[in-house]
Amino acid sequence: MEEVETILKQHPAVADAAVLTREAFEGHKGLVAYVVPSKSIESAAADIGSFLRARLPEYAVPSCFLRLEALPLNSVGKIDRRALARLEPHQWETRAGFEPARTATESALARIWCDVLGVKRVGIRDNFFGLGGHSLLATGVLYRVRDRFKIDLPIRTVFEKATLASLAAAIDAIKDGCGTMVAPAIRPVSRRLQRLNRS
Repeated sequence: MEEVETILKQHPAVADAAVLTREAFEGHKGLVAYVVPSKSIESAAADIGSFLRARLPEYAVPSCFLRLEALPLNSVGKIDRRALARLEPHQWETRAGFEPARTATESALARIWCDVLGVKRVGIRDNFFGLGGHSLLATGVLYRVRDRFKIDLPIRTVFEKATLASLAAAIDAIKDGCGTMVAPAIRPVSRRLQRLNRS
């Protein structure tokens, strides 16, 4: 969290910032960045999101940016994070440059993510882990991808293609290049055949 805040403050449009994990903001789960914009520069959340993506792994980039006039401080001058979580900030962009699904694959995958993650909407630039995903939930996504698209993906694909757009592109590449890729059913092998293989 501290590393994300440190890099976020390096953006010229950011005067101060704090990052929290928040589970109940308009159905959003994951990292939320509270940003005090510089008086001299006003920048869109999408621009700040791109700045962070160039310097951090995808899962560490907040998927929600909120604008504040100032960060609340406690009696010793440190950020009061409990008070921050209770604030109703001036909304900047609920998501960092939210972009809706453009293709049938993205739309179907977005519905899967909404079901698995328990969020109201997912944009193509949203990050699975930034929305609160983890390896167990990734497995749930893969089960649904298999049912919907009739393809099997290794779990590492969700980690390597963590945004909705990149995972949808990986699914389309498999469909376009190889057709359906369903793992063959596991069939029992007779003991006689096993003995022959060992001999």
